[in-house]
Amino acid sequence: MYAGLFTFTALVVYGLSGLIDSVLPAWSERQSPPTTEQFMLFTAPTSVSDKQLADIVYEELDLPLSGPAEDYALRRDAEQNLVISFYTPNGVRTVTVLEQQGQLKIVRASAGLSSFITGMHGAVLRYAAPRFLNQAWAYYNEAGLWALGFMALSGLVLWLASRSHLIWARAVFAVGNGAFVLLYWLMR
Repeated sequence: MYAGLFTFTALVVYGLSGLIDSVLPAWSERQSPPTTEQFMLFTAPTSVSDKQLADIVYEELDLPLSGPAEDYALRRDAEQNLVISFYTPNGVRTVTVLEQQGQLKIVRASAGLSSFITGMHGAVLRYAAPRFLNQAWAYYNEAGLWALGFMALSGLVLWLASRSHLIWARAVFAVGNGAFVLLYWLMR
């Protein structure tokens, strides 16, 4: 009971994320989120790699809920400007380093509530950005995952210890596990 109460918010996020992915159209079929564009003065240092420059831009912008850009999020456009994508549950920030103009072009694609919830659902320690809020939510999310497993196992133990003789309980247990096995077999 206490495990469920402690991790209630994480469990609600898991449920909402499942509903969102079940009810809404596939991500590729959804409308693109609205974008905003802004420019910022920035002098790019010379003789640094694209990854080093991306790390400098990351430190300069101090984007909330974002980590440093990975190699897959870096590319050069047709004018050879470095384009960096910073992914967050709040949406994507695409930053173009305009070295000749001494500016950063920042395009923010705002994510809606559904994207935020599914992004928070997937935030675990392995992929959490190195910021306090990201790390705190990742620990809480991990606690929610462990609590969910603990509640399932403790429920099974309690059922076996007290009500395993009830025929309807056995039937529900068999149907639930049978449905899982059937879905697993059909999805392979």
